[in-house]
Amino acid sequence: MMKKLLNLKTILLAVMVLGASACKNPTTDIKVTVDMNIMKYSALVRVTDNNGMVIPGVTLAVSGTNAASVYEISGKKNFTVKDGIVTLGLDPAFNINGGNAAFAVTVSAPGYKSFTQNVTFTKGTLQQTINLGLAPTISTSPGGTYTPPVPPKTSTRFVLDFNGRCANKSNLNVRPSLYLFFRESTANNSNPFVMLGYMENGHIETDYLALGKKYDFQITYAGESYTVTQTIDVASYTLTFDMGTSICNSF
Repeated sequence: MMKKLLNLKTILLAVMVLGASACKNPTTDIKVTVDMNIMKYSALVRVTDNNGMVIPGVTLAVSGTNAASVYEISGKKNFTVKDGIVTLGLDPAFNINGGNAAFAVTVSAPGYKSFTQNVTFTKGTLQQTINLGLAPTISTSPGGTYTPPVPPKTSTRFVLDFNGRCANKSNLNVRPSLYLFFRESTANNSNPFVMLGYMENGHIETDYLALGKKYDFQITYAGESYTVTQTIDVASYTLTFDMGTSICNSF
């Protein structure tokens, strides 16, 4: 059902852009813009160890009352955890006005205790983040939720707009509605990613950056992570993620 919804929205967007281009100049290259915001309700699940470090081999399973209405944000039932991150979305056909959507996520990893967390989509709360710390098998701690550190704010308000570029579809422009992570860029990529915030149709405003510094920005979608790097010299940027080829075949 979700794939049909995604394809339908792409077709509608393509028709609108084609019509607009035809009115202007039939010889102009046609550009199709796809907004990745079909699932309005989403939950970012981030899994680390008790020290906040990414764990290899994490798996996630969804169960419970409304599990059938929960998808990975790309519209698939493959809940692949990449770099400790997966975003879950609620089927837009679910009647949130009739009651909350309740389910549970269970995360596991080799050498660590499994942990199950109840999750609820509530009317009006469109985004939520769930940070889970897994405890080693030999630990006496059961693991659980935790609050990650918050980066310091600066005095400048930055405006960022992100696009996704498809190598096999040069006329396709993707505007991601996803949780955005960032870190100060280093030669050995030693800094961990922290969440910058949620961007709607590729747009986000923040005061967590600093002029003169270089940052890596990352999103995770359909089990893959995409990163773009930029030195911040001004307060506004438009940046592009190279999204390869395979993910773009779903648009």
